Amino acid sequence: RDGSLEKLVATDFVCMVRILERFIGECEGICGKQSHSLRATILTQAKKYLESFHEERKTKLGMLLESEHWKPVESPSQIQSLVLKLEENGTKDPPPPALPSSTKGRLVVRD
Repeated sequence: RDGSLEKLVATDFVCMVRILERFIGECEGICGKQSHSLRATILTQAKKYLESFHEERKTKLGMLLESEHWKPVESPSQIQSLVLKLEENGTKDPPPPALPSSTKGRLVVRD
């Protein structure tokens, strides 16, 4: 609850989860019952860790991308033409698939 799990490096977190899984398994073996609530708690903590891990990496990547310096350069006309076509087509819905000529004028239902 204090956020200390989120400060662990990934390998330490995985090691801790494996130890806890073994502990839970042994306790369940002794008791003869499964501990759904304890397993759910570990799952919740793992989810929080992964969300924090992802957010931290995303923030670092964003800062790295923002700090990059880009400058325009001349490109060959063929490349520029291709980029413009890709950009134009990327903003449009793709055309519907072509139907065989034997189906023209008839309703076609796809499974």
